[in-house]
Amino acid sequence: MSIDKEYKEITDFLVYIQLMGSFLKSVNFNEMNSFIIATHDAIRKYSDEERSSKLPQIKEIVEKMSAEFIKMYPIKKSISDIATSFNDYCKNKNDIYSFGIEYGWLEQNMDLTKLKLYSDMPFHYKIGLASHRGNGGIEEDFLLKDAFNAFSKAEDSFRLLLDYGNIVNKIKEGTISPEEQYKSITNIKYDVCAYSRLTILSFYSFIECFVNSVGFNYFYRNCNSLTPTESELLQGQTKDGRYLNLKSKIEKFQTIIRSDKKPKIILSDEKQVREPFKSFFEDYEQLRNAAVHYSPSKNDIWLKPDDWIEKARSFCKLSLEVGLEFWKASYPTSDGPEYLGKLDFSLHHKLSMDRIMSVKKSERLLIENLSKHE
Repeated sequence: MSIDKEYKEITDFLVYIQLMGSFLKSVNFNEMNSFIIATHDAIRKYSDEERSSKLPQIKEIVEKMSAEFIKMYPIKKSISDIATSFNDYCKNKNDIYSFGIEYGWLEQNMDLTKLKLYSDMPFHYKIGLASHRGNGGIEEDFLLKDAFNAFSKAEDSFRLLLDYGNIVNKIKEGTISPEEQYKSITNIKYDVCAYSRLTILSFYSFIECFVNSVGFNYFYRNCNSLTPTESELLQGQTKDGRYLNLKSKIEKFQTIIRSDKKPKIILSDEKQVREPFKSFFEDYEQLRNAAVHYSPSKNDIWLKPDDWIEKARSFCKLSLEVGLEFWKASYPTSDGPEYLGKLDFSLHHKLSMDRIMSVKKSERLLIENLSKHE
């Protein structure tokens, strides 16, 4: 074997090792990265004679290291093809070590069974690399967290509003003036209404993102077997370049994804629209539109805190129902997207409250620490 060919094979193995060490928590990434850099530097400094004698030894080492990874995650392509593809991926994507690598790309190159992730992982789900190893994320999950965060804060503010009278009564008379009381209660009411409005906006955005994601995932995984029309629709467009609205996406995506191609959700015929879609589009889409670009001819957004919190609570649960119904219509054998906790209200509500309590704890620790140093 020529020295150049042997060097190319070693380089491919090093790229493969770097890839595996980037996302596997069982690997010390810093040590792995240092080894790769040191090996590259050493080879570049070798004379022709040294390369001839030392490259076989280095190749044996990197082959052995790679074999351990291949045993756990059998490759679907050659090491050379994976290395070339990974180099191209790094060039074409923005800073993958900050934003991760697509699960689908990894799955195309190796068997990820032993990674033990969700069974319904979307193609474009990002797997964390380097310092982010062991973590991952996808846009609809971020938006779902945003929505529950807004809802939990709306609830928190509403509880404070209900308790405000008791709190004021326990404070020494004359400590807070009527003007201050009015201002305080007005600000709390504002928070209830603001976070409730954000809840509705955020859950609507989540549904839009979730539906888009389901469509793109099916497109990415089946692009070679789809018709041109199906490909365009799953990317949210029509032949003339117009964008589909949310109703059209929900109705069309499920018919493309389902094996029987029969629509289970019909939204184009008003007489056939059923719950939860009826309320979602007839009531809350109008409220969402009014909040985004209000005009006097649209739904009123000047509501009492009691009304706003109730609308936020109802839309939260309604949105999860819409997402779940759409998922089940697309995947009849599944009881919900596993990668989103099957859109379980109790699960996500608890997680959002835990996050809020964690932030409050951090705030208390910071205040206590600052007060000790004053």
